[in-house]
Amino acid sequence: MSENEQERQVAQSVVDAPGAPTIGAGGEDTGAPSEYKVGKYRPPVEKQYRPGQSGNPKGRPRGRRNTKTIIERVLEEPVSVRLGEKTRTLPMVEAILYAQAARAVQGDVRSAGFVFDLAGDFMDSVTALGQQGVRPPSAELFENIDEALLSDDDKIDLSRFQEIVDVGGGMTALNVNDFARAREIVNKGRGKNITPST
Repeated sequence: MSENEQERQVAQSVVDAPGAPTIGAGGEDTGAPSEYKVGKYRPPVEKQYRPGQSGNPKGRPRGRRNTKTIIERVLEEPVSVRLGEKTRTLPMVEAILYAQAARAVQGDVRSAGFVFDLAGDFMDSVTALGQQGVRPPSAELFENIDEALLSDDDKIDLSRFQEIVDVGGGMTALNVNDFARAREIVNKGRGKNITPST
């Protein structure tokens, strides 16, 4: 006898056991005599959930927004703002920041505190990322360079390229001429004698 047949026999013996409810295929009580005892964790047969029936039919409807999504939606809503002579459409959160900064410039201490606190929080999060071992994109690209092999002009160009790469996210931020110059400086700094192509 296989395991599946043994499991079927055990399941059938549980169904046929005295006290087991007699429920038809549609979920209704068949009316057959039964010794089913109602008690703790044993609700009456007519009150038991039917297959596919929810235990909380009037629960939260699908697609209902929670507080977080409502706040995000409101702060991203476009608003027309006049900046000097021009009228621009900005997200509400950006318009609020502009308004607070404008009040701070006019001498409102609370607005200035708000703007500086926000800027401080942003800078703290950026600093925390740096302390967690996040390296700028230029760190790997320009490592193992001996600065003694570079001229002052090379060092100036290299620092400019590092800034462009860090802001742009990689070497693809450099234009073709800058890329060629950066490659030349890196090779020179690594001791590879490559003459510049003219």
